[in-house]
Amino acid sequence: MPKQPKPPVMDEVAAAVSELTTKAEEREKAVENLCESVKQLLGNSENVELEAIHAVGVQLMDAKGQDLYGPKITAEVAKKLSTYKQKIQFAIRFAEAYDDSGFDALKELKTKEDKPYIWTPTHVRFLLRIKDNSERDSVAVSCAQEDWTCRKLQAEVK
Repeated sequence: MPKQPKPPVMDEVAAAVSELTTKAEEREKAVENLCESVKQLLGNSENVELEAIHAVGVQLMDAKGQDLYGPKITAEVAKKLSTYKQKIQFAIRFAEAYDDSGFDALKELKTKEDKPYIWTPTHVRFLLRIKDNSERDSVAVSCAQEDWTCRKLQAEVK
C-alpha cells in the first residue's frame, strides 16, 4: 500500500509549531542574557553603585518596550534574580524618575564650596519619595549645596 502524502495543513501546522518554538527559545535566550547583564552590573563592585543601578533601570525599561520581552519583563527578571529583587525594583523607579540627562544633572550638582556632591543610593531613595519632579529637583539642589547627610535629607523629605 503506497504511503499517502501528508495534507498541506499538517505541513503548515508543523511550520507554525516550529516557528513558535524558535520564538520561545529566542525569547528565553534573550531573557537569560538580560538577566546575566543585570546580575553583572549589580554584582560588579568596580562600578560606581549608583551608576550601575541607574544603568540596570534604563536597560529594563528599554526591555519593557520591546515586543520580544513584553511589559512584564521586569517582574520576570526580578523573580529569576531574586537576590537582587529590591535593587531591581529600585533601579526601575530610579530610571523612571531620572532619565540619562536628569541623572547627569543630578551628578553635576555641587556643594557651596564648589565640590562635587556624592550621591548614594540612600539619598536617591529619599528623593524618590518626592512625587513632584520640580520639587524633587529643588530638594536635590538644596541637598547638594548644603551638603546634607542622608538623615538630613530624610528629615526634609518627611
